[in-house]
Amino acid sequence: MSNDMAGIMFDFQGQITRCFIHLMQGQLGQAKHLVQQDQEEGRTEPLVVIAQAIIDFNEGKVAEALACLKKVVELNPNVPLDIWMAIGICYFKLGNLPKAKFALEFVLEHDPENAMALTSLGVTELQINCSDST
Repeated sequence: MSNDMAGIMFDFQGQITRCFIHLMQGQLGQAKHLVQQDQEEGRTEPLVVIAQAIIDFNEGKVAEALACLKKVVELNPNVPLDIWMAIGICYFKLGNLPKAKFALEFVLEHDPENAMALTSLGVTELQINCSDST
């Protein structure tokens, strides 16, 4: 790898790290600016797309966040289960309970002790049962 290429990769890694630090601190504007810079440069790395999903979700754009998360799965089908958990939460918030249930069950198939997925699935099933009884 040439020095120029190594410098570009180091700069990108630094930029995406700063982006996630801004997200952790609740500074959506700064994070959004860094993501937009990466997108303008044509970057489609999963971390950039995940950062965009977090920003969209926090701005109340759940459908857009879900689209980003689905793109991450397209880019890398072996994503961490946290991505599937987030997909389930997005589907739940959008009212698509069967798809939310599917995503949460997927998490539990691979991590049966995942407390967040267990709780979320329980809430989802309660919602499904409530809507079935009305």
